[in-house]
Order: sequence, then C-alpha cells, then structure tokens
Amino acid sequence: MKICFVLPNLAGGGAERVIVTLANELCKKYSISILIGNEIINDYEDLISKNIKIIYIAHNFKPGLINGLKFHYIVREIFNDFDIIHSNLTAPNLLVSFSKLLSFNSKYKLILTEHNNFKRRFEGFSGGLIKRVISYLYSFSDSITSVSKELSSEIENEINSNLVTIYNPIELTKIKKSRNLPSILPKRKGIKRFINVGRLISQKNQNLLIESFKLYKSINQYSELLIFGKGPLLEKLKNKIIDLDLEDSVFLMGFSENIYSELYNSDLFILTSSWEGFGNVIIESMASRCRVLSLDCDFGPREIIKNNRNGFIVPLTSNPNFVAKKIDIIISNNLNIIENAETFVEKFDIENIAKEYVLLYKKN
Repeated sequence: MKICFVLPNLAGGGAERVIVTLANELCKKYSISILIGNEIINDYEDLISKNIKIIYIAHNFKPGLINGLKFHYIVREIFNDFDIIHSNLTAPNLLVSFSKLLSFNSKYKLILTEHNNFKRRFEGFSGGLIKRVISYLYSFSDSITSVSKELSSEIENEINSNLVTIYNPIELTKIKKSRNLPSILPKRKGIKRFINVGRLISQKNQNLLIESFKLYKSINQYSELLIFGKGPLLEKLKNKIIDLDLEDSVFLMGFSENIYSELYNSDLFILTSSWEGFGNVIIESMASRCRVLSLDCDFGPREIIKNNRNGFIVPLTSNPNFVAKKIDIIISNNLNIIENAETFVEKFDIENIAKEYVLLYKKN
C-alpha cells in the first residue's frame, strides 16, 4: 500500500508533529511519502524516517479557483501513483478535494483529516456559502476524520457529513527514552518550573499565561515559566515580558526537537488556548510525567482531563487571578496525579492509533 500525506509544510505545529509520528510508524510496513508546498519551513526534518520520501511542489495551499486549478495540474500525476492520499488541515483538504473532483478516472482513496476548531477558522466569512462549498468538495473524499469527538460533532453539524474520530497519537516508547535527557535550560534547585508548548499565535493565548504567572510570582518568587514555540507574536510577547518585569523568569525558548525532556523537568504544564482541535501536548505532558492544568476550551481538554484525577481543568472564562490561584493550589498542596495520567494515555500510543488508520485505509 502506497500512502501520501499532504500538508502545507512541516512547521513545528501539532498537526505536523502528528503526521510525522504516524508516517514514521506506517513506513515500517508501507511505502510512505509526505507532499508539502514549502521546503524551507521544515522543523521536523531530523525526526522523519529516512524511509519516507518528501515531495516538494513549490506551491502555496491557499484555497481558490485559480490556485486550485494550478494545484491540480501539479499533483494529478503524482496522486495517481498512490493508493491512499491522506490530506490534513482545511486548506489542503479543500485543494485536494477539488483535484479529486477534476480527476475523473482516479483510483486512489482520499482521506481528509481536520485538526482544529472548524467554526473558528471561518469566522468573518459568509457562513452559508462557505459551508456549502466545503460540504460539496468534501463529498469527493472517501472518509473524513477528526481528532476529537466534539470536533467531529461540530463538523458534522456544519457541513452535514459523517466523520470518524481517530485521536492523535504519541510515541510512548520514544517519550520514555527521551524524557530523561537533560533540559536545554538546567533546572535550578528550589525553583518551580512551569511550561507551555504551542505556536506563538492568538489562539494559544500566551498573554493570559504570562499575566497569570506574574500574579503567581507574587505568591512564590522562586518560580519560572518556559514557553516553547515559534510564531508571529514573538516580539509582542517579548515586550509583554519586559513590561511586566519578568525577564529573569519567563523565557521564550523557540522550537525544541525533544520537548519530552522539557516537560519531564517541569512541575506543571499550563494550556491557556482559546480553542484547540484536540490538544496533543496535553497527552504528551501526561506521558512525560508532567502535571497538566488547562482551560476548558473547545475542543479536546475535557475529553482528556478527568478533573483532579489525571489533570486539572478550569473554566475557559478564567481570569489571570483565578488561574494563578489554581496554580498555587496545585503546587502548594503537591497534588499528584502523575500515575493516573501516565496510565490513561497508554491508549494513545502510536501502535494503537496507526492500526485504526490502516483499518480506515483498507475499508471498502
């Protein structure tokens, strides 16, 4: 079976990490390629198996009629060489579906996966028209999947299509090996370390995180916050840190190839996103034996976190003062749910998730 994954690029995001993880597992038995439009943005290059072929097409993935026709012209012969085309994220999904529409004699099976909050992506657009276009184009796929049950339900309501939920995978064996490696920034004795992992974009709401940490630091000055990720808000977050006089305790760390050791060496992972599709870093944190505190955003956290049993969850509307107080309760009372969390995430291991996708690929 020849499988081609489609992504805009291999930037250091959650969806990209998921596909690299899945491709690395599947290439043990199948012929795997990853087609991307931008070879410059490739944060995961060193993590991709040598058995995987990377196909660069030097083309952007912006939806639109003209761009769709150009995309089809480039990929039509490439796609016909595969049994499975597995596209990921909404923009590629639209272009690949449009190409399938124009490929009258294509024999490949088309799988589409949505990784993020669907409504949020189309805020500000003419809702009815865009829904009809997506619904029509997606009808040319053989299966549509999403990464959480609530996200599947939302998309089904939006575009009137049946979805299959397949959760994001983690590499438990790799995590257990990697988490004991040294942290980039050695942990200082007596300092409580908090961590956030995610792109520096408004969705991840690191502003709330930094403001919450500022208030917590007035309770416990022996603490620090590490934020891992890259993105367009880098300079604004730097200025925020300076404005709050936190240069000595809040650090923007950029991208890390081994985030598991950073999580393992932290006392608490904090997710302040306004929305997610699943929140893969939550289960990565649990597998890395790092406690998790998350806002109750759509979608993912409430499907993963059983409050006070394998993690901690607070209302999406929580203000910095409320978040800071919750951090203090977790740290001061040494609330320990690590064993429960580590057991819970075993079902997300890549071996289990890969089997679900293989069954989908082979389904008639």
